[in-house]
Amino acid sequence: MLSTESPKFDLPEKLLQALPSDPFEQLDVARKITSIALSARVDALESEVSVLQQQLADRDTIISGLESLQLDASLNEASDKLSLAQQEKESLMKENAQLSIAVKKLNRDVAT
Repeated sequence: MLSTESPKFDLPEKLLQALPSDPFEQLDVARKITSIALSARVDALESEVSVLQQQLADRDTIISGLESLQLDASLNEASDKLSLAQQEKESLMKENAQLSIAVKKLNRDVAT
């Protein structure tokens, strides 16, 4: 055990009495305690990393879904514009045909 002349380290008396008297054995106990503490901390950090990776994967899935929806919306908008342009083209072609017929008629009327 520790001698009564050893300095106080703000440790409970029971703990000080439980420590081996040999300094090297004390260091070995300290190493084991440190190893346990580090192992617990590493486990906690690995668990946190796992949770964060899952959250990241979930967010990536959400982002992919939103991008897909946005692309679908853009495609629908472009399809609507194309449909309107085709309708306008057909309307203009009909109008052009009607005007061509009217011009031919007027040319015949002028010629006679």
